Amino acid sequence: IAAVQSGKHMNLTKVSQETGVALSTLKDFYPLLEDTFVGFSVNSFSRSARTRLIKAPKFYFFDTGVRNALAGLPLESGMLATEGGHLFEHWVACELYRRVSCLGGGYGLYYWRTVSGAEVDFVLETPDEIITIEVKYTSGVSPRDASGIEKFICMYPKAKRGFVVGKIKREEKLTARVSAIPWHEL
Repeated sequence: IAAVQSGKHMNLTKVSQETGVALSTLKDFYPLLEDTFVGFSVNSFSRSARTRLIKAPKFYFFDTGVRNALAGLPLESGMLATEGGHLFEHWVACELYRRVSCLGGGYGLYYWRTVSGAEVDFVLETPDEIITIEVKYTSGVSPRDASGIEKFICMYPKAKRGFVVGKIKREEKLTARVSAIPWHEL
């Protein structure tokens, strides 16, 4: 169940109801997965009291292949048609998490989503700035893909720039503050 839910907002109450596993047991389970390096949580970036945000953390497995195997997903190329975007975002989460972990204090990895639907896949907090990252499993990005990032930048003055990571060939400027970059330049 944790593998199927990997990369999504954790709703332990719903999982408890669907499985019959006590909520208290599930609350102990996810920290155990983190302590054994099976996965990690990404918390909501919530520095503003004026906007209602989704605050449930997201949990990611340490590896997309392990996640797929535990979720019972087949190892075939056709899976990318249905799971490609989710797997791509999961891969970016793993890359960013590893880098933040290596950099240590002053660095943090978050996501941001308002209850009205505005979202940024990842918010990278550094000692000097906040960088926003949106993940798109496409080779055609547009300024529309930067809309969540632009909303975030308007709300948080420490955020000055953002990136859309996609399957593009070269960097593209989407807006004055947002660039699209190829996944291999992440």
